[in-house]
Amino acid sequence: MGALLVLVGLLYWQTSGAQSEGEIHIEVTENDVQSIETTASFQTGDTLYDVLDRTFDIETSNAFSQYGRTLLVIEDIETDFTNTFFHISVDGSPAERGIDHIELIDGATYRFEVRGVE
Repeated sequence: MGALLVLVGLLYWQTSGAQSEGEIHIEVTENDVQSIETTASFQTGDTLYDVLDRTFDIETSNAFSQYGRTLLVIEDIETDFTNTFFHISVDGSPAERGIDHIELIDGATYRFEVRGVE
């Protein structure tokens, strides 16, 4: 039983790559001001992390949370995940997963908004 739980856990933490190629729109906002807006391509097997890493200078935490890697920096926009964090939405709906697991949808808008921890 324990081995089964470990196997299920490992499968859950694996990244899930794109099933096809496409383009996404990326917006980054801080203090209600849109700082970055661009379009980026993705390939079969890519994750949102892969697209962000190719497109921007990013930093993530070394530790995985229940959502995967924690995004800390996009270009010169920084969070510390103690007082601020990147809230991620896809086409206006809050993401329920992290950058390693969010599905890449051709034509979708991925918004990263700096928010304060409440």
